[in-house]
Amino acid sequence: MQVPVQITFHQLEPSPDVEARIHEKVAKLEHLHTGIVSCRVVVEPAAHTTTQTIFSVRFELSLPGNKTIIGGGPGTKNDGFDNVHTAINAAFEAAKRQLQDHAEKERLHTAPPLGTILAG
Repeated sequence: MQVPVQITFHQLEPSPDVEARIHEKVAKLEHLHTGIVSCRVVVEPAAHTTTQTIFSVRFELSLPGNKTIIGGGPGTKNDGFDNVHTAINAAFEAAKRQLQDHAEKERLHTAPPLGTILAG
């Protein structure tokens, strides 16, 4: 990755444990796609109740060609977990799926032709 991972905690105290978990997940994403330029991760409360905090985590990956992949975040099905580690896992899985889809499209687009058609 060309730019160090940026982890932002909105309205939450930074946590070394959470940061370590995020770095672990980002390393796995880098194994899937070596062209990741930068990664920004936002951890924030999606809601507060009287007894717990509901967490939202969003992975934003920048790829060559100004392509951005976003996994998780407010308003997605991977949003709103009462455990920050579960929220990290869900956002990571969403980013992973999008990254795999992007890599497959790239592979198909750049694949060499399977044969040659000769004009007769």
